Amino acid sequence: MTDARFCVCVPARDEADRLPILLDALARQDVDGPIRVSILINNTVDDSVAAVARAQAAWGERLHLAVACHDLPPERAHAGTARRLAMEAGLARIDPDRGVLISTDADTRPPSDWISAMLRAIDAGLDIVGGRIVVDDAEPLAADMDAMQVKLDRYWACVRAIEDDIDPCRWDPAPRHGDHTGASLAILAPLYRAAGGVPAI
Repeated sequence: MTDARFCVCVPARDEADRLPILLDALARQDVDGPIRVSILINNTVDDSVAAVARAQAAWGERLHLAVACHDLPPERAHAGTARRLAMEAGLARIDPDRGVLISTDADTRPPSDWISAMLRAIDAGLDIVGGRIVVDDAEPLAADMDAMQVKLDRYWACVRAIEDDIDPCRWDPAPRHGDHTGASLAILAPLYRAAGGVPAI
């Protein structure tokens, strides 16, 4: 256990091509000091471990990477178990009372203010924060998929507007984006422990 403020927790399975993109984006975050990252590589047959080692060599002290490899049995080889193991590894690397676990996926490219935005929200008094997930401008969708995404975004915006009119939530006030997934989530360590961690779903 340390007094570190936060740790980024990443489950990964056969993500050798994507992990360097994620780790490059994390190294370029606008926060000071080293960035702790706990990566749980599970049931992987590609060279994800080597990809992480290359990123560590490239970024030196900017990234403090901790990698664990597991071959999970089929009934446990899913996102719930992998994320839980990544989060538990991260939990051991942060301040147990004030630390923040920040979760993302191995195939993401967070913007440079992602960590600082999460920490600002926590500093403003929130215990858990869900970040907005958008398609990466560097990797646009095919036209038909993009059109479908526009329709889905419009649909969910209407659903949230109805929810806000009928049953507004003081803990998730409008305007809100509605993304609350492990791909962009920050949670205080005490709340994570009190909630029992990530369920094995």
